Amino acid sequence: MQAHFARQLTLALSTERLNAYKVRLPQSTSDLQLFGRYVWNMALSEGLYPSVQLLEIALRNTIHRAAGQHFGRESWFDVPAVLQQNHERDAIQKAKIALTQQNKPHEAARIVAEVSFGFWTSLLDRRYEQTLWPKLLKPAFPYMPRALRTRKELSKRFHAVR
Repeated sequence: MQAHFARQLTLALSTERLNAYKVRLPQSTSDLQLFGRYVWNMALSEGLYPSVQLLEIALRNTIHRAAGQHFGRESWFDVPAVLQQNHERDAIQKAKIALTQQNKPHEAARIVAEVSFGFWTSLLDRRYEQTLWPKLLKPAFPYMPRALRTRKELSKRFHAVR
């Protein structure tokens, strides 16, 4: 690989980004091997994206369905006692603003689809242990083995994916 091209590519991608790959490779790794690893990681990420997207959709829909049934309303996230943290309430508010800007109605299903994977994984945090999970674990994750079906285990697994 020509040195000039390698320098230009490093400038374009950033030294910081490439250092994440460089620290995991032997010292004798060439620029070509380094950029090859970078491109390989992009291809791998691209290949995994559909699976992660499906996981996110399944997570949000199962939590939404279980919470809607438990709280007796589609817009369970608007019940003041449910989302006790500003971060999650702000995410719902931003989703509503985005829907308004798109001239779409504030239907519960649209709001659910608009919030991020991070929102859904945050609902698995300890701070929602008593608010959501005593009643939602089994309805939301009915086929998960009982020994693994804990808020803590789910949080660990979904945060690792995220």
